[in-house]
Amino acid sequence: MEKTFKPEHIKRLINSKEESKIEECILKVELNTEPIGEGGNAIIYIPENESLQNVCIKKTKDKPQIMCNSIDEEHSLQEKAKNAGIRTPTTYLSFINKNDGKEYFLMERINGYSVKDIVKDEGLMPKNFEYEKFCESLDDQINKLHNINGIMGGIYHRDLHIGNVMIDENGLAVIIDFGTAIESSGGEFTYEESTEMWDNKKGRYQFVNGFFKDDLEMVKLIKTEVKKFANLKY
Repeated sequence: MEKTFKPEHIKRLINSKEESKIEECILKVELNTEPIGEGGNAIIYIPENESLQNVCIKKTKDKPQIMCNSIDEEHSLQEKAKNAGIRTPTTYLSFINKNDGKEYFLMERINGYSVKDIVKDEGLMPKNFEYEKFCESLDDQINKLHNINGIMGGIYHRDLHIGNVMIDENGLAVIIDFGTAIESSGGEFTYEESTEMWDNKKGRYQFVNGFFKDDLEMVKLIKTEVKKFANLKY
């Protein structure tokens, strides 16, 4: 395996406008059969080669749950969030495989676990976790996210459940998966627009309402889930 798949080399190749080489490399990389994460639209894998453990690859499913952001739109929003100081994985490259139409997104692998995974197994919680510190970091991220564009508003995640917020090795909140995010002023239609969702019974996509989740309400729920760890001593 060539070492050009390491993050620092990926950045160098992208800056050199050699993205096609990276795309070819990604498509040839063997991925672990057990994913490190899965959502309604995609599965997250890490390469088998040990030298590539600091990156992960998001690969769309054959039938994504909803039709919302393209992989490039998701990449753009996540990159903008990262550049604004939001704690989210560094993005490297997104592209569509011309042979099968699958979308790929290459990004940094966070050293931590989702709140969902930690709730299932408290042994995954970092030893230095402090509940109040985590809550402050989560509030700070959402506030920054919603105000990236100043008086014009910012980015609204709209799917901020316990699987899309991680707790890193420092016990801080990390926001992932911008697949349903939009830039908005936060007005009444931010969460109310309809979207296409896959219907297994009918075998086709159907327009549905009420899918998107209010960021601030979801933050409250996430804090409630994590509160059970507030007084634990590690």
